[in-house]
Amino acid sequence: MFSNSAFEYAAMGMALVSLDGAWLQVNRTLCEIVGYSESELLATTLQAITHPDHLNADLNCMHQLLSGKIPCYHIETRYSHKFGHLVWILLSVSLVRSTNGLPLYFLAHIQDITNRKQTELALQESEERHRRLVELSPETIAVYSQGKFVYINPAGIRLLGASSLEAIIDKPILEIVHPKYRQTFERQIKQVQAAKRAVELPALKLVQLSGQVIDVEMNASSILYKGKPAVQVVLRDITERLEIERMKDEFISVISHELRTPLTSIRGSLGLLASGLLLAQPEKSQRMLEIAVSNTDRLIRLINEILDLDRISSGTENMEKQACNAADLMQQAVDEMQSMAEKNTITLCFSPLKALLWADRDRIIQVLTNLLSNAIKFSSPGTKVWLTAQKQGQEVVFQVTDQGRGIPADKIESIFERFQQVDASDSRQKGGTGLGLAISRHIVQQHSGRIWVSSIVNQGSSFYFTLPLLQKILR
Repeated sequence: MFSNSAFEYAAMGMALVSLDGAWLQVNRTLCEIVGYSESELLATTLQAITHPDHLNADLNCMHQLLSGKIPCYHIETRYSHKFGHLVWILLSVSLVRSTNGLPLYFLAHIQDITNRKQTELALQESEERHRRLVELSPETIAVYSQGKFVYINPAGIRLLGASSLEAIIDKPILEIVHPKYRQTFERQIKQVQAAKRAVELPALKLVQLSGQVIDVEMNASSILYKGKPAVQVVLRDITERLEIERMKDEFISVISHELRTPLTSIRGSLGLLASGLLLAQPEKSQRMLEIAVSNTDRLIRLINEILDLDRISSGTENMEKQACNAADLMQQAVDEMQSMAEKNTITLCFSPLKALLWADRDRIIQVLTNLLSNAIKFSSPGTKVWLTAQKQGQEVVFQVTDQGRGIPADKIESIFERFQQVDASDSRQKGGTGLGLAISRHIVQQHSGRIWVSSIVNQGSSFYFTLPLLQKILR
């Protein structure tokens, strides 16, 4: 056995352990590490204070030493302290043999690495939390090195329209940057790398793997990724936000024009009347009053339709659906539009269809009158407008056809958007607001239907919309 002071006062724990694991000799440092006195420790075994999770590994290494497979071993393990807590240990063990080669006992060097392990575990937990946050982040987080992607989170995979991580890894980042922005992007990234800090970059356009172009905001920072210089980028898709801003600007522009024009006319008419200049001209006075009333009606119609569209598109307008006969809806719509048709010398024709629908009666009549009103307004005097319907499978297809000027091909897709008209002068000449078709589309969609148009310039247009039959709803 060892009895010299080098063993007793060594800065690390030292022990002699029997072949079956009993402590034979221990130094002061080991006693301090595990909290036991020398006598308490010598009365127990190495296995008794080793945490169960590490016991098999310890025993396996001891067996390999005994069998001569290894000359020594080093493992990290945990010992149970006398006061109940666990102590992380770096255990280094060698086998002492007799002069004739027989195993005598184990020589163990024991270092307390609890502080280091706690730091490592805390770092691992922090990295794991960071990894989970990155993986679950709704924003795209990507890392690229030497111009190629080396990491991208699931949100980024979705943003770029990829089917898997493999479709993006090692892909040059410039391939997804719109060509118009590539030089600017490269210059900005060099500035980021030089600054050694996170930098908010101006918005740019990216090209998804499908070829679709999207707008993004980007935050970039210079980092080390697996020991190598890299750039981390955080991307936010702002395509929808920019579209909303564009629509808002367009809405404000159109609204300001649509409100200002009739208000200016009303103000002019009332100003002339108030000045007394027309007192001796009753016919002109009457005409000024008619202009003021007409423009007031136009303002009221515009405001009502804006409110209508807002309620319907936001879903706050409750559709009071009930069983309706398609023929009755068609008849009422035609009756309401008959005087307008006669005033414009248009012949209104319709073929009623008896079919039960589950619909909001007033709202569907609103759709029919909107379509009929447009057909009449944009038809030449002496022509006809038809309202028909037919069953197709589990739905009814309504059709309003005119012989008017038609709709250019480039307007077919946008005609159902807010304030969209074939000609910008139509609102003044025809009296429309450009909201009727947008309202009609929302009403039809809330009835699980579809609405569309086919048209030939100078020959006419046909507007269609569908509604489900009542029997389909009841199934």
